[in-house]
Amino acid sequence: MKKNLIVTFALMFILSVVSTAFAAVNPFDDVPAGNWAYDSVTKLAQAGIIDGYSDGTFHGDKTVTRYEMAQIVAKAISKTAKMKTVDASTKAEVDKLSKEFADELQSLGVRVTKIEAKQSNVKLSADLRVRWNNFSGKANADQWKDRYRLNMTADINDTTSLYARFVFQDDKFNQDSAQRLSDMALTTKGLIDKTNVTVGRYSLNMGPTGYLSGTTGDLDGIMTNTNIGNFGLMLGYAQVRQTNGNTLVTNSLWIKNIDFAEMTYNMGKAKIYGDYFKNLNAGQSDGNGNTVLDAYNIVGGGVTYKFDSVWKLIGEHYVNRAQAVKMSDGSSPTATIVQLDYKGADASKPGSWGALIEYNKFEGNSLPYQFSGPYTRFNPNDFGINPSTGGVKSYAAEIDYTLAKNITFNGIYQFDAENTTTGQAAPYPKWIRAQINYYF
Repeated sequence: MKKNLIVTFALMFILSVVSTAFAAVNPFDDVPAGNWAYDSVTKLAQAGIIDGYSDGTFHGDKTVTRYEMAQIVAKAISKTAKMKTVDASTKAEVDKLSKEFADELQSLGVRVTKIEAKQSNVKLSADLRVRWNNFSGKANADQWKDRYRLNMTADINDTTSLYARFVFQDDKFNQDSAQRLSDMALTTKGLIDKTNVTVGRYSLNMGPTGYLSGTTGDLDGIMTNTNIGNFGLMLGYAQVRQTNGNTLVTNSLWIKNIDFAEMTYNMGKAKIYGDYFKNLNAGQSDGNGNTVLDAYNIVGGGVTYKFDSVWKLIGEHYVNRAQAVKMSDGSSPTATIVQLDYKGADASKPGSWGALIEYNKFEGNSLPYQFSGPYTRFNPNDFGINPSTGGVKSYAAEIDYTLAKNITFNGIYQFDAENTTTGQAAPYPKWIRAQINYYF
């Protein structure tokens, strides 16, 4: 009897320790540690996809019912659908929960469908940006620009969707400089196993910062995206849009067609990128009377590491092995970017904010600058980058703040820009940008 009593108390102690350990890491106290959804719920909560009630539970001291869980899953599905990018592990968790609670979700969907049946399948959204730039030491240093983008999405069926975007851009609010259909592409999900295929005019985003590529459309071709567990693979081929012989071209490095690839792998708090970017048709005409050079044969990659929910470290390094852009000493130009990111502004939450500090170094024509989202920070035309004069390195600080719902402010200050070869100050050593963004 005494022996059995000792064993019983030992088991009770072990169970209490295990229960306490699980409770410490489970953000929702009333989800049993042994529940099938425990891992999925915890991962989505850590990723900010699922929120509990104010007391940190799903429903006070009550056990979550399947119907209540379906409501939570429905919100998670809605939130991820609105996100610009969703990593593979998050998508997998949401999909797993969706399949388990499919019947309950269908029940919810019956009521939603009755409302949405009267609405058009075409969904519209838009954004307006008003921007001011200032380059120190430059004639006409102040530059004002505004840009309006109209976005359209439509589900053709359960697997195929259409995305289109129109861009209207003016200089100084009264000089039309660009109006175009930047994107119009069809995406079919799961066409080949877990691969999505996009055909048409699309935007290309590569690398964790967008320095390698962050275009607003302008590429006509095919792109595939495959996600298997923590592994992702993007492959593509495209013809670059040409207007007046100079669109997406810098320093007379004319481009006609490109191919590209990006591999990603999620490792807990870290995400690893491997990238390849190459322009094709060297020696041929670009269609506007210019000869295409062997200008971009870029390999490299980057990594993001999330220390916690607010701090993130980003690093990238690329080498351009193309023959036409060799440095004066015969070496291949390189690009290095390091960023420390804090928090982030959420357009739906007034008062939310984020900050970023950056170090960058770009040798010669190391990147296809006109493809880059933030390329203005190191535009070769503004900072004198070419193989004979070297490159530029600088520091930058950025802040984002949500002024009101769907209205954000963005400010960038680049400083100490200097030549990577001579160490002398760049033609414009300081640069300031301030802009307000409206989302509707």
